[in-house]
Amino acid sequence: MATQDLYAQLETQHYTIVPNYDLIVRAIEREESARDEIGSDGHVHRVLESIPRKIHVFKVARAVVSSSSTYFKKLLNRNSAFRESAHHSCIDLHEDHPEAIAVWFQIMHDSSPGDSAAMKSVTIKTVWEVLAVAHKYGYEPATSKPKTWFAAWYESNVTWSVNTLDFQDHQMLLFPCHTFDHAVGFAATTKYLAYHATGHITERRPEGFEYDHLRLDSRIIQQLNAAKGRLKTILHGNSDRRREGIYSPMDQILRFARCSCKEKSLFGYMKALMHTGAWPLEIVCQYSSMDKILRGLGTFEPPERSNDGCSQCQKRFGMIVRAVVLKTRTYFDGLCLGMFHCIKLRCNSLTGSC
Repeated sequence: MATQDLYAQLETQHYTIVPNYDLIVRAIEREESARDEIGSDGHVHRVLESIPRKIHVFKVARAVVSSSSTYFKKLLNRNSAFRESAHHSCIDLHEDHPEAIAVWFQIMHDSSPGDSAAMKSVTIKTVWEVLAVAHKYGYEPATSKPKTWFAAWYESNVTWSVNTLDFQDHQMLLFPCHTFDHAVGFAATTKYLAYHATGHITERRPEGFEYDHLRLDSRIIQQLNAAKGRLKTILHGNSDRRREGIYSPMDQILRFARCSCKEKSLFGYMKALMHTGAWPLEIVCQYSSMDKILRGLGTFEPPERSNDGCSQCQKRFGMIVRAVVLKTRTYFDGLCLGMFHCIKLRCNSLTGSC
């Protein structure tokens, strides 16, 4: 509980969440400090300790705080095991991210700043800290008010700056988009990762984020990597010869061509593929993303056509390559959040729609 005079000499920052407040919550910001100490063995040891450096004072409504968090509901309930604390007008919180605490109090009191400038000041690491606070104190990120807040943050920090985000940024967006139930962001991020990953796709936490228990369900990463693998299958072509892929012209020539120009046509097609930098496909896929491969195939220039007039060697190689590139590029729209909310739903996770 709050000790009113213990932190009197520390810097204090006040947040008036509501003007007619009846509860004060203080978040004690700490920092690591090192000191030398002589141990029982007579040697000097370096000891790290956490010391208070700043107090963040939040003026809030007791009823709102109590109703929005399972932790505070128990703490402030006069009939609970913590009934002694229920009579206090000041509560201290330790080892929490002050900005994340502020975000939750603002969300639940409907006082969250919605302007773009305020949202842009909230980093992706702070969003993760917001989720860490939610996990600790029993807030529900997938309810209406938090979802609205995250949608506004996403609009300010992702939608308008999507071209400046890199692969690691999208890895860090996976967990927040999923936890805040932001379907548009989740689909966009999973689509980006599937097309731009060069190896196995994993999620990522912000540098310095301490809580490794916050992570996605393994099924999501499995489905995302399955979608990435499916893109390669579409580009490659499958056993159904009616569905053409990069290998289809070779398959047709090797199976059915009987003309004297078949070797020249086959060599010309493969040489033209080599010039794109996306061939041989099985080797290039080991170190290149699907996006890079498709951009390479976009430069494909078909070889000179044979004069013999045979049906197999007169194939329109350029048209086939363009068609399969377009099909692969537009095949995956991102994962559908719905399939992870309810396993019984038969969602098409590869097209992004239920």
